[in-house]
Amino acid sequence: AYIINQTQESSSRYAMRRDVLELREFYGLPLGRAVREALSRKTAEAWGDAAGLDVLGLGYATPFLERFTAARRVVAAMPAQQGVEAWPADGRNRACLVDETALPFPNALFDRVLVVHGLEEAEDAGAVLREVGRVLAPSGRLIVAAAARSGLWSHAERTPFGHGRPFTRGQLEALVREAELEPVAWSQALYVPPWRPLVAAKAAERRGVAA
Repeated sequence: AYIINQTQESSSRYAMRRDVLELREFYGLPLGRAVREALSRKTAEAWGDAAGLDVLGLGYATPFLERFTAARRVVAAMPAQQGVEAWPADGRNRACLVDETALPFPNALFDRVLVVHGLEEAEDAGAVLREVGRVLAPSGRLIVAAAARSGLWSHAERTPFGHGRPFTRGQLEALVREAELEPVAWSQALYVPPWRPLVAAKAAERRGVAA
């Protein structure tokens, strides 16, 4: 998966998004938990605990939002075609169903926005990023986690990364710039093939090398 960090398309249409129940099931599996650990490590390196900040997760970002316990506000926005689930499991619900191109939030509200499973199956990925730019504070930071076109995970249909449109780095960077946001850093995660044993996968992710 490509991760593009701290940013201020062509249009593409796909069938329905993966259902929220499918996504929840995947992240409840050992492979899904390994994915969550790998991507959460990347967000922690970029943002820390986001203490005192307002954080938005768009797409299916809830597996990665739980670490932001020091944030002032954390909201999970889930696209209408995907469906929504209550989140977190305990306490007051902070998840909502949204039109991803017309988010129900005022301008410049969020200091941090995390987009996971948000672009690959979007009807208009550029419109999604433009709307993200609208709700992102002027000094805000955005992380987009998206499937890499050249990666094995983009062909693994038993995972959420194997559906919709994967991106090359150049394609994703062009989308971001068209939304008048500025990419300043890139990273990669999920180095191992999605069929490798879990123990080997975790070891390779810690080393940051392909297995």
